[in-house]
Amino acid sequence: MAGAIATAACLVGASAWAQPANSGGAGPAQKDTANRLLASAADLNMTPSPEAAVKVASVKGKVARKRAYVSSRVTVSSAGRIEQSATTGKGKRSTRCAAAKKVAAAGTFRVKCKMGKKARTALRKRAMKLTLHTVFIPPEGPPVSVDKKLKIKRKR
Repeated sequence: MAGAIATAACLVGASAWAQPANSGGAGPAQKDTANRLLASAADLNMTPSPEAAVKVASVKGKVARKRAYVSSRVTVSSAGRIEQSATTGKGKRSTRCAAAKKVAAAGTFRVKCKMGKKARTALRKRAMKLTLHTVFIPPEGPPVSVDKKLKIKRKR
């Protein structure tokens, strides 16, 4: 893909290159070269890939005697990797759970993030405010992230 971008950059400058500043116009050989370069750009199928998108819905926290987890439904626009982590705190963040899932195609997937022993112990003492950070990493292009806030009631 990097080669195609470099070729496109060369092709954009091809029309300016074909017309020298000191002559009245481009000669037949220069016009022919510029036309061949522009025609080869059309053959390269240089359509941009669609933007990666992620949407998080149905975020729920479940607390039982022996386990606690955060479950969510993540909708993605293509194949890739979904990473999710739940953190607490503002200054010094503490990661309470983390999960990842590879997806082969676009669609809606359930991601379940199991909490550790420290998080379960903290839930016995007080309610927990979490920030659920979801990142979708497509095979090509930049990662896309979404943050959701939730509060899990304490287990008495």
